[in-house]
Amino acid sequence: MKRISINFSKAHKNLLRAKLEYAKWPVQLDEDINNGISIEQVKELTDYWLNVYDWSSLERHLNQFNHYETEVAGQHLHFIYEHGKTERRIPLLLLHGWPDSILRYTKVIDSLTQGFTLNGEKVSYDVIIPSLPGFGFSKFQHGVSNEEIAEILVQLMKQAVGDRPFIISGGDVGSSVARYMASQSPQALLGLHLTDVGIIRPLLKKTHSLSLEEADYQERAQTFFETETGYMEIQATKPQTLSFGISDSPVGLLAWLGEKYWAWSGKDQNGDSLLSPEDMIHLVYLYWETNCAATAANVYLENATKLLPLANLTVATGISLFEQDVMLPPTTYVKEHYNLTYLHEVAQGGHFTAMEVPKLFVNEIMAFTRTVWTE
Repeated sequence: MKRISINFSKAHKNLLRAKLEYAKWPVQLDEDINNGISIEQVKELTDYWLNVYDWSSLERHLNQFNHYETEVAGQHLHFIYEHGKTERRIPLLLLHGWPDSILRYTKVIDSLTQGFTLNGEKVSYDVIIPSLPGFGFSKFQHGVSNEEIAEILVQLMKQAVGDRPFIISGGDVGSSVARYMASQSPQALLGLHLTDVGIIRPLLKKTHSLSLEEADYQERAQTFFETETGYMEIQATKPQTLSFGISDSPVGLLAWLGEKYWAWSGKDQNGDSLLSPEDMIHLVYLYWETNCAATAANVYLENATKLLPLANLTVATGISLFEQDVMLPPTTYVKEHYNLTYLHEVAQGGHFTAMEVPKLFVNEIMAFTRTVWTE
C-alpha cells in the first residue's frame, strides 16, 4: 500500500472551464412529459459551476483524508483509510455504487472515526472506502463484475486489516458487491449492512399467492423499469458508444449523472433535493478529472454478461431502508431471505444515503453494530 495525495491537473481544469463556457445546448423537448433532466436544471448547475463553485474545494475536501493505492489481482485500487480515534476499533468497509464515488461516504468519516459507547466502552471504526475498479482514482485495467470486485476487495481487506473481522456497508452496486463478499468469505465478516438489496428479480416473476407488499413491489418495479432504466440498457450493452459523449462533454456528463442524482435523491419539504449543487458538481468533477465515465458505466455490461447467481447468505445482516429510496423491498422478503439482526425504516433520505443524511446514516451503522458486537 502506497500513501498518495489527490492533485487535479491545471490543464484539465482549463479545458473543462472552456467546454462549460462554450457548451452547445440541445433543443428543449416537450416539457409536459418526463423525458429527462431539463435544460434549465443543467444550465443552472453549469452556471453555478462556472461562477459560484470553488474549483479547489474538491481537492481540499479529499485531501483531509488519508489516501492509498495498491494492486490486487491485477487491478489498481485507490482507497481512503482513516483509523478510529479510540483504542478499540472495528474495521468498516464502505462501498459506493453508480452514479457514485467515494464521495458518497466522505461526510460520515469524522463521526465514524470519533466513535461511540458500546457495551460500556468507547469504540470507533477504522474506515476503508475504496474507489471500485474503474471508478474514480482506481485506474481501469479490465472489466470486472460485482462478483469479481468482491473477490478483489476481500484481498484488499486482507492487506488493510489482516485477519480482523470487519463490517461491510454498501448501497447500489456496492450493496451487490457487499453481498457477494458475504457469500464468498462469511468467516471474514463481523456483519453485513445494506441500504438496499437491489432489484429482486425472482419476486418480479412470481405470479401467484402474492401478498399486498409483493403486489405493490411488482407495480413499483413496472413503473421503475418503464421510466428509469434507459441508462441501464445502454450501459449494459453499448457503454463504449455512450462514453464518447459523456467523456468529452462535461455538460453531457453533468446531465447523465445529475439526472439520476436528482431523481433518486431524497427531497425536503419544498421538493428540493437533499443533495446540494456542490454535491452534484463534486461528483461530476471527479468523474471528469479521472476520466472514468466509460469505465464506471462498464460495470453494467460486465454484470449483464457474466454475473453468477448469489448464494444464500448466513452472515448477520442489518438493513436500513431510507423512505425516499427507489425500489424499497418488501420487509417480508428481507426477513425471509437474510439473517437479520437489524431492520429499520428511516423516515428521511433517498438512494445516496450517507451523502444526503449523514447523521442518520451514522446512527444506522452504530445501531447495527450493537447487534453484532459481542466482545
